[in-house]
Amino acid sequence: TQAGWSAGQGLFGYTPSPGAYPAINTTLGSGPTTYYFRTHFNWNFLADNLAFVITNYLSDGAVVYLNGTEVRRVRLPAGPLGFDTNATGPATPVGRVELFGIAGQPLILGDNILEVETHQASGTAADMVFGLSLTAAAQFPPLNINTNLPADQTVVAGQPATLTTDVIGSGPLSHQWSQNGVNLPGATNASLTIPVVLTNDAGNYVLVSANALGTNITRAALLTVTSTPVVINDPAQPADAYAVEGQTVTLGVVASGSPLLRYQWFKNNNPILDATNADYTIMFPVQTNAGNYRVTVSNPASSTNSRTASLTVLPDKVPPVITEVAASASQMVVSFSGPVDSATANLAGNYGLSGGLTVSSAAINPGDASKVTLTTSAPMVLGTVYQLTVNGVADLFGNAAHTTVSFTRTITIDGSFDDWQSLSPVFSGPIGTAGAADFKDIYVYSDASRYDFRVILWQDIPPGDGQFPLYADLFFDTDNDSATGYPAVGPVGSELLTESGFGYQEKNGGFNEGGINGLNWECLPSAPGTNFEFSFSRAATFASDSAA
Repeated sequence: TQAGWSAGQGLFGYTPSPGAYPAINTTLGSGPTTYYFRTHFNWNFLADNLAFVITNYLSDGAVVYLNGTEVRRVRLPAGPLGFDTNATGPATPVGRVELFGIAGQPLILGDNILEVETHQASGTAADMVFGLSLTAAAQFPPLNINTNLPADQTVVAGQPATLTTDVIGSGPLSHQWSQNGVNLPGATNASLTIPVVLTNDAGNYVLVSANALGTNITRAALLTVTSTPVVINDPAQPADAYAVEGQTVTLGVVASGSPLLRYQWFKNNNPILDATNADYTIMFPVQTNAGNYRVTVSNPASSTNSRTASLTVLPDKVPPVITEVAASASQMVVSFSGPVDSATANLAGNYGLSGGLTVSSAAINPGDASKVTLTTSAPMVLGTVYQLTVNGVADLFGNAAHTTVSFTRTITIDGSFDDWQSLSPVFSGPIGTAGAADFKDIYVYSDASRYDFRVILWQDIPPGDGQFPLYADLFFDTDNDSATGYPAVGPVGSELLTESGFGYQEKNGGFNEGGINGLNWECLPSAPGTNFEFSFSRAATFASDSAA
């Protein structure tokens, strides 16, 4: 017996109705609200497929612990318990035997502790009776301890619902829930949770539990689903809108109510095909899209109409402008401010080029009608500034561009290599060791925004070692000082390392001191080979502080 604890045999307590219980072997003094009991037992078996069954005499409430883990609460409120917490009521009728199961997971091999604290219900100080036995049953048929479970529920659509049971039984023990007599796929636990209840979830739910010794069928729990009517939260939605031709416009509402909410948009009282979301977007409005728009929102409880919004589509009278020209040796991609008309965009005669060159062909990008690829009559000189004149290229509303822009012929990372033809390698090396990505030629170019590189290998790295450029470490001495940075191979003090398209800081002498912001790495082709071009941004910065 531990110091401060008394020992005895059950039953424990006192009662004015001794005939209602077996003999009380250990009498306790009256007065306290809570009594504490504990016992040790030895366990040297696997708990698999056993049913742990407690047979209990209890006058009021109790909580049961196995090795410090709560495994059962009887007629006690949820939440933390204090020594002065009252049970929710007495057992009725007085003296009845109660049976329930507990989880076996807290069991350990060797010594285990079973603890019980009993709590008196308010106004029941005349008796306190407790006695308990714990049985590990290898052959126990399924039994629903609480025949009032699962309980009927009424749930507002959109809220969760959980149906619980109190089934025990030795294993293997199977469970299957059904709704209105139809088995629910995947509903094979002792409880059933519906995260979002919908109206078609209403009905009668039954759990069938079975093992080799028998089958238990619970009562049918009636799940009633109620719905909240639809409300459009802001009666001013959708708002009237103005849009310029070709510029995306969106009409929308915010509605509340029980799910599922369904939407149908109308134009001039005619339903719009596939317009079944809270928002209705017209990606490329034209004048015929002008009109009156409204949406009907419905759920199983009700249906409501929004206000009618007027959409006015203004004519586009602004010609397209050139936003970018990306030029390689014999081609340039011209980006316009919006989609252009293929009939005018594909006419080579609508383009003029300085430097004695002409545009020999023009082709609109099939995936992006705002871009046009021009092919020149002869290669452009790397680093040279050219003027491109556009006359007569129209947008989709007939507004023709008449403009001239300047651009610089630079390197384009596209895997074609034709724009490197005028450059000589800055390094050429002899064939090296087999199994290494030895460089045959290295080319370098830079402009105001990027550093560009082209490498030709004698042979690629074997596939098992990670082919170039993956896992190839490229060290950059960004301050041209071999005494600073990481001491890489040869006379290089590396401040920047790139590997597999990622950048790493090395300016303080470490191999990897942190990341690089804004590297904007590009490398093509993506397939293994011996000829690659890659680039990164001159605006890249060390994640810690300054420009790389």
